[in-house]
Amino acid sequence: MTDKPAPPEHSSAPRVTTPLEAASLLVEAKRQLRRCDPRAAEALYRRVLDSDDENPEALHFLGLALQQLGRHDLAIGYISRSVLLSPENADFHNNFAVALGRIGRAAESLEEGGRALRIRPDFAEAHSNRGVALERMGRPDEAIGAFKRAIELRSDYVEAIANLGNCLSRLGRLEEAIEKLRQAIAIQPRHAGAHRALGGALRRQGLEEEAIAAFRRAIEVNPRDADSLNNLGAALQECGQMREAIETLNIALSINPNHRDAHWNLGLALLASGEWQRGWIEYEWRRHLREDVGQRRDFPQPPWNGSPINGRTILLLSEQGLGDTIQFARYASLLADRGARVVLECQPRLRPLLRTLRGVERVVARGEPLPAFDVYARLISLPGMFGATPDTVPADVPYVQADPQRVAEWRARMEPAPGFEVGLAWQGSTRHPGDKLRSIPLAEFALLAKVDGTVFFSLQQGFGVEQIAPLRSELAVIQFDAPVDEACGAFVDTAAIMKSLDLVVTSDTSIAHLAGALGVRTWLALPYAADWRWLLDREDSPWYPTMRLFRQPQPRDWAGVFARMADQLPLIMVDCPNPPRLAPIMARMRAGELIDKITILQIKSKRLADSRKQAAAKSELDSLLGRRDEALQPSHRLDELTTELHDVNDALWQIEDDIRVCENAGDFGPRFVELARGVYHHNDRRWRIKCEIDVLLGSEGFEEKQYAAYSSATLIT
Repeated sequence: MTDKPAPPEHSSAPRVTTPLEAASLLVEAKRQLRRCDPRAAEALYRRVLDSDDENPEALHFLGLALQQLGRHDLAIGYISRSVLLSPENADFHNNFAVALGRIGRAAESLEEGGRALRIRPDFAEAHSNRGVALERMGRPDEAIGAFKRAIELRSDYVEAIANLGNCLSRLGRLEEAIEKLRQAIAIQPRHAGAHRALGGALRRQGLEEEAIAAFRRAIEVNPRDADSLNNLGAALQECGQMREAIETLNIALSINPNHRDAHWNLGLALLASGEWQRGWIEYEWRRHLREDVGQRRDFPQPPWNGSPINGRTILLLSEQGLGDTIQFARYASLLADRGARVVLECQPRLRPLLRTLRGVERVVARGEPLPAFDVYARLISLPGMFGATPDTVPADVPYVQADPQRVAEWRARMEPAPGFEVGLAWQGSTRHPGDKLRSIPLAEFALLAKVDGTVFFSLQQGFGVEQIAPLRSELAVIQFDAPVDEACGAFVDTAAIMKSLDLVVTSDTSIAHLAGALGVRTWLALPYAADWRWLLDREDSPWYPTMRLFRQPQPRDWAGVFARMADQLPLIMVDCPNPPRLAPIMARMRAGELIDKITILQIKSKRLADSRKQAAAKSELDSLLGRRDEALQPSHRLDELTTELHDVNDALWQIEDDIRVCENAGDFGPRFVELARGVYHHNDRRWRIKCEIDVLLGSEGFEEKQYAAYSSATLIT
């Protein structure tokens, strides 16, 4: 109790001259306070203090008036002074405990409440407030005991009943919570806090419509209840009513501009709606949430503010889950393109995978000593700093790579399985707050097994695998005998397995982000109100061009999602945009043929307009580049011949385009003939370059070629 009030602010009102006048002012001030007019009450209490600056009642209730006005630090000073002057007043101690709790000083609040209870052991309000402090300190079982004791002392004590219900709700004891909260509302139908808490419990139980009704009732009782408005906005988001959610959250912020949760929820709603310019600004409020406390870091170096960064070292800090880190790690290469030296700190398990990122000079596991750096940035803040929109997301996949040797090993292990190979992942971390919405019972995938020619592999690790055995007769999912990702780090083996599959089907977990970042074909099953990053009503994703989104047609309707997938699966089995899943290039492919194939794929990856086909070309290209680096000795001459071969193949592509233009126009005159002759001239040059590469690198054998002789006589038309 060391807080000191500010010196009294003298008013221009007449000074109080008699004790009777002071008593009259105190009565009137209390009346104004009960009428929720704290400004009027403040003026009256200050008049009393002008003549008696140690009047404990005036000091105490002035503090309460200031508290209502949101001036919490100043309020604490006045209330603490009143407690010092009246140490045996249990009400003062209890109110002081409440004030301390409201500014986050839970331990001190608990101690002060204890003083009130030592003076008056049957003080129901103090027991209830003690429960609030205990819950804030992470001691919910003790909190429940305190709330129950308050209710024993006063069976109709609505605040304590509502607090008990709220605590039970947070513990997941939802049936008990809803019963208690309905009991509180039955006693006091216009208790906004009980309606708000009931809405929270119903929302956790998945009863979104009932939750929305409860939040609306809380707002009817108190239209300026920013907490209820925030909760209503969040519930509307979960029901897909994004426009109304945004309007509701804006109202909450007009009442309380510093409401952290409302800013955060508004950011999510704006991003989901594609309004990214404002959405990224609001998304930064995640740094002020309680859940973010453990991720806050202080450095002497300044945060990067978007200024020129050429030649400077930037430290990128991962945050949130593994999938978030994989998704936003793509921005490291954009910083490298600006001339930055990039150091990425990530979750230790992700370090091996993220070492394959282009442009990252060093990957540091979280907890290891950091190298020297000039500025830092949070990884998830980078899209906003780069001004990302759904049309400008950097989506050049793959931007993480699978180890070519492990790809070959896993392909060999999977070779006996005939058919169209599909990898499945269905369960995310049960610790994720939205896991009930995003994770899917494996039984829902059984519709896919009705499609002939499919073979299923489990990409699931740990939790969720227990669902495989009971479903063997409906959905035969192959599990790998060899340990996956145990020896080499998170997702290293999983990435290699994915590169060996024809399709990945997954729920919204880190597996989806890995598949998208690798550029493999992915089908993502999404809940009705999906996470913001998947936007609204789209089947494609700006983040991952090889991904297709399948959304619930209505809440909790996974059957509808997998019925659509089962309809679409035969179509991609026939017309598969991915390259054939052949064994990796082994012996007997000449060096010239390998370089020729690489240059063609490089041209395809730039010229193809279809994003899925483009990604497939890039995926095959990465595999062949790995073979080239393993098998061929680099040299300046090889680089020259590769460039020549690339130019020839690029010219052949253009000639074919021009020939098709002539055909479509019915133009078979001199231009058409010239183009046709260009085909074999360029093919002859291509053959000579490939042969020179074979000779340069000592490839066994060389390409034979022979055609009918021709002369260069002028064509007569």
